[in-house]
Amino acid sequence: MKTFLSLSRAALMLLLLITFVGCSKDDDPEPENEESNIPPEFRGRNVEVNPKTVYVSSKSISVSVWDNGNLVDGDIVSIYVNGERVINEHELTRTKHTVDVDLKYKGYNYILLYAHNEGTSSPNTCAVEIEDDKGKQTVVLNAKLTTNAAANVVVE
Repeated sequence: MKTFLSLSRAALMLLLLITFVGCSKDDDPEPENEESNIPPEFRGRNVEVNPKTVYVSSKSISVSVWDNGNLVDGDIVSIYVNGERVINEHELTRTKHTVDVDLKYKGYNYILLYAHNEGTSSPNTCAVEIEDDKGKQTVVLNAKLTTNAAANVVVE
């Protein structure tokens, strides 16, 4: 009988150990947004959503920005991805300014243009190129001192 109880305790301890070791943080699901997460307002300004959605295959992307207006007019912008600033008060030119970005979510993410000025010609017009391992896609965002502009970026 004592042997049976000892074996039962050993089996129970082994079962508890297997259960504990099998539960790790790696089993946590990847964060996912199934619908747009663009805020209606950002830093006191309404957000206008561009109808074009950019689809990417990877959470690791490159974001390039440049002045897309008829003339380079001194537009100064900040770019936010999911509310985090990735480009700070950059003056747009015809030359692309590129940063690497890791998106937070599978599914919907967003990129937002915040205008610090409107240059010499309103509105602030910024081309945004998003590159992943499958290619490049461009969306044009227009912002004023009273509104921001944003576009959805979806990781498939």
